[in-house]
Amino acid sequence: MKVSKQTCPVDTVCRLVQDRAAFVLLRRLSEHPSRRFSELMDDVGGISTRTLTIRLKELESCGMIGRTAYREAPPRVEYSLTPSGKAFRKVLNSMADWSKHNLPAKAQLRRARA
Repeated sequence: MKVSKQTCPVDTVCRLVQDRAAFVLLRRLSEHPSRRFSELMDDVGGISTRTLTIRLKELESCGMIGRTAYREAPPRVEYSLTPSGKAFRKVLNSMADWSKHNLPAKAQLRRARA
């Protein structure tokens, strides 16, 4: 994801997490300190290996996650949240809280109007 200097910071964050996979990856990495690619693939589900690789690279390039490659046979790569990614947990938790408190009421209001 390329960000220009004129881009609104909120817009940048929204574009970063608008993809379900990126959102789930950040949530899973906030729940588990370190995850392997295959574990993240299972966590996200329903996406291709290529898409997962792209999302991980995007999150790594913006400093949200770190990638550690171990020189082992077979090779092992683990992903974890960086300090910036850990700070973003507050945003994710706030979004989840807002959703719990506001979306059910909105759905009830729509049903009442129908």
